[in-house]
Order: sequence, then structure tokens, then C-alpha cells
Amino acid sequence: MKKPFLFSAWLGKIFTNVSSFMTNVFSSNETENDDQPAGVTPRLALDGETPEEEEEERDFPAPRIKSNTKQDIRDKISGINGGKYFAGLEPLLQEFIRLHLHRVQEKKIGIGQTKVGGRPDLPKQTAWPQEENPENRSGLMAFIAQINLAEIAPFDTDNFLPKSGMLYFFYSVKAGAWGNHAEDRDKFKVIYFEGNTSDLERREFPEALNAESRFKAAKVIFRREVGPPSADHKFFENIDEDDSEELTEILFEDERINKMFGCADIIQDGMESLCLEVADSIFAEHGAGEKSSDEEKNCWRLLLQIDSNEEGIENGMMWGDVGRLYFWIKEEHLRQRQFEKSWIILVCG
Repeated sequence: MKKPFLFSAWLGKIFTNVSSFMTNVFSSNETENDDQPAGVTPRLALDGETPEEEEEERDFPAPRIKSNTKQDIRDKISGINGGKYFAGLEPLLQEFIRLHLHRVQEKKIGIGQTKVGGRPDLPKQTAWPQEENPENRSGLMAFIAQINLAEIAPFDTDNFLPKSGMLYFFYSVKAGAWGNHAEDRDKFKVIYFEGNTSDLERREFPEALNAESRFKAAKVIFRREVGPPSADHKFFENIDEDDSEELTEILFEDERINKMFGCADIIQDGMESLCLEVADSIFAEHGAGEKSSDEEKNCWRLLLQIDSNEEGIENGMMWGDVGRLYFWIKEEHLRQRQFEKSWIILVCG
């Protein structure tokens, strides 16, 4: 059987985003999370205040966070063919760290706290990252996210990450690198800072940074969740044709997924082969090529997945046509804290 093509989930994602936007604007700010602050009701602009300033200075409704455990997945697919697929699926389920975004006024996010978008809190001696060969543009990269490693530590039960410090992610929106050429090496940057948050300062956007590279700030709510293998996994080749669409629709919900680790939520084919083909040639080390291609592909781990978090819902990120931005790293480099050896891949529908 052919591997499932998730066009319906991709199309549903577009309608869901539009629906969510209309709901957030016109409905009440109710949330299912009692432990998260409710959003602030939209207000009228003050005299002399532009619409952009009005939007910047209000909080949005808190995200609705649903439980996502093995039992939840079992329950979701129990009605498909008597629930017969869960036994084969269960050993393939992988835990990951979900990043639920809540757009708020950036001044409410403390310096050094985890966030996606906004202005980075960088070490005082660190320059704003830029391309080495910008080709007639400023070369300044967009700030994507910063992860406070002490904040995420309770959710990192696999101990992949250091227990303190900061991890920063930047990407050149202007260059729009897909990650399929070695020349894309200078189009992104991952920075690991081992110092204290007291050494950080919030940077304003550089004057030369284009508007498309300036995202609104969203604070992050971490959750430990469980997810299925990627849609190109051979498990899906053995699903009855009559059940395939329903099963994939349930397992790959049409919603925005920002995460660290686990299986990548793919839009097209798996990306480990591309990492192996392109990035391994850049980070070639002694012993490369001694493993089989399948073993080498399995050495690459998803470090960070950033979805299209659209304007008015989260923070205005849009990767191509409702795509996703993926940061990958080899497990040995992850264990050795060599985050500068990460690789970037951009995929859209």
C-alpha cells in the first residue's frame, strides 16, 4: 500500500487556522486550562495609537491544551476496525516536548525566559547573527526562538539537553534556505550559551532587519506528550485501505505543532536522508561512512520543529505555504553539546 498522503490534513490545517483566528477575535476568552491565565479582551485604540501598536499591546487567549498520552491515542483510534492497530502502533510511539505558544505582550516575558519570536535576550558579548555571504542584502537573520534550559529540564526526561543555560535559534528568512545544499550552512544559526541569565540583555531589532524577519513574541508552555511515527513509516503500509485515511486523520491532527525531539511531523518525505546527504559532508569526521545508510539516518534527531504560527493567532510566522521549519542534529553532537553542528530544513505543502 502507498504511504498516506496528508493533503486532507494539510488543507484542513488552513481552514482550522482561519477558524481559530475568527474564534479568537470574536468569541470569549475561555480556556480549558485552569492553570493558565486567560486572554485579555481586545480594546479600542487610544487617541493617536496606530492599529499595529494596539495589536502589539494586548494579550491573546491562552492556548487550549489537550492531554496526549498513549491512552489518549488508544482511545482515539479504538473505533477503527475494532482498535486492532494500536498493538502495532504502541511500540512506535515516541515522547516529545510540546511547545504550546501563548502570544502576550513581550514586556510580560522576563529576560531569559523561553519564548518563540520577539526580541532575543542575548549574552552581552554576542552579536546579532547574520549570513557570511548575504548576496546584496543585509544578511541579518530572524530570531526564531530561545529555550531556557532550566525551564525545559523537568520535561527533558531523556536528558538530551544541558540542565542550565540558553539555546538560541536563528534563520535567514530573506535567503529562504531549504537546507538541501551545502551553501545553506550560513543561512541559520544555533547558539548554546552556558552562562547565567543575569548576563543577558534584550536586543532591539536591528534597523536593517526587514519586516518579514520580525515576529511577535509568544511565551511557551511546555508539556510532555506522545506522538506517532512519521507518516512515511512502514507501519502505515500495512493499514487496510479502507482505514488508512481515517487513521491518519486522527493521528496527524490538523493543528500547529511546535516541539522538541520525537518524530518530525512531516509534510513531504522524511528528512533524515537529506541530513545524511548534505550535512554529513559538511561535518565529516573520522569514522564517517563506517555505518550503513539506515544506521546513519537514525543518528539524526529532531532538535526543534517550528510550525507556521500565523498572524493574529500566535506570532506571525509563515514558512512558505503553511510549512514548517525543522532543526536537526546528530545524536553524538547533541550529547557533546555541539549545537553549532545542527542542520536546517524548510518544508511546505
